[in-house]
Amino acid sequence: MDRRAKSLVLCVIGCLLSACVGTLPEPRIPAYVPSSAIQSGLLSTRSTPLDVALVIMNDTAGKDSAPPLSDEELRPVPELFHVRLERELPVKVVKESLVRAMSDRAGAISWKQIAEEQGVEMLLIAVLSHVEKRSQDSLLLDGSHEGGGAMGTVLGSVTSDYALVELALLDTKADRVLARAEGRGWATLEEIDSRLASNVYPAIRKAGGMQRYFPPREDPAKRATLRWVAGEDALNQAVAHLKENWGR
Repeated sequence: MDRRAKSLVLCVIGCLLSACVGTLPEPRIPAYVPSSAIQSGLLSTRSTPLDVALVIMNDTAGKDSAPPLSDEELRPVPELFHVRLERELPVKVVKESLVRAMSDRAGAISWKQIAEEQGVEMLLIAVLSHVEKRSQDSLLLDGSHEGGGAMGTVLGSVTSDYALVELALLDTKADRVLARAEGRGWATLEEIDSRLASNVYPAIRKAGGMQRYFPPREDPAKRATLRWVAGEDALNQAVAHLKENWGR
């Protein structure tokens, strides 16, 4: 395949991935958080950080959802969210917790009770969702996406992870949402199927295709790393969007 044709193919693939990232995963926070209208302007007059309890859920009930993250995979998530939120928003996270998401029993979740147990009135609820798609593909032996390929190709697979982070600031005393935002991210894991020695596969590629990570081939955690890369992008977007909406 010549360079021009390859560039066209990569452009088409990029458009398809962008389309998927705009629709998958489907929004899940409406299943857990009251659908009351956002009360605008109630945060704009505050001069001090808002005390909140951070509640994180890994939803797996959406369409084509990936399996739930394990306890070990979830272990560093609260600290990551805590740091990003406090760094970018006028909030002080006084406590953080993980709640196993069960949308079929979402009505049984008492946000007021959770807030009382955490000693606050405000909850910052974060819902993390993933969808994974795997396909067979011919991968360039040199790992290039930028018009190379002189070394030929090898049969492999590409696993695409689409991540969604949804944030909602809930005033449990008044039972109203003060701010809401979401962010999306995606990343791919490229693996060769043969036992061919390679120093460029497996590779985890961030959105945009330029930045790559190279986990060991036999690393059982490389799928978790893929989710981390996509999820961190989604978190960064969600926090940026919530910052834009703060106090409006």
